[in-house]
Parts: sequence; structure tokens; C-alpha cells
Amino acid sequence: MYELYISEIVASERHFCQFSVAIKEVVKDQEDREKVSALLKTHTDLMQSDLEREHRRLKNVVTLCHTIPMAVTKGTEVLEIVEKGEAAVKSIADKL
Repeated sequence: MYELYISEIVASERHFCQFSVAIKEVVKDQEDREKVSALLKTHTDLMQSDLEREHRRLKNVVTLCHTIPMAVTKGTEVLEIVEKGEAAVKSIADKL
């Protein structure tokens, strides 16, 4: 259940960022482009912060539950989703 929740959040954020980048490319007015860039940077920074927090929290849970194989397996699966999200958001942030 939590895995699906994280997947949906990451997918939603990825789509938002893709949409924002597309808008930035379409906008011709320099002032508007700067505003879109600032908005996208703020949102990207917040998303990076959220993903980093989730990553730390999940690593702590996996560490605490290291004797429960199912917890480690599921925790690791969710961590992989978060890491993919972190990579995607970093890629977008690097282009700003």
C-alpha cells in the first residue's frame, strides 16, 4: 500500500515537472520565462527535500526492522522507487 502511495507521488511530481518544463519552453516573454523557472526551481527544491526525508526515514525503518525479511524486502522496494524519483527530480533541477 505504501509502495503504491510513493509511486503515485513520484509519478505525479514527475508529470508536474515535465509540464512545467514544457511551459517554460513555450513561453516567449523573458520575464514570464524567469517566473516559470523560479516556480519550477522552488517546486523542485521542495520535492528534493521531501524525497530526501522519505529516503532517510525508510532507511531507518529498514535498519530497525533488519530481522524481519518482509520488512527489509518491501522497504528496499520502496527505497528504489524513492531513489528513482530523486534521480528524476535531480535531472530536472540540473536543467534549470
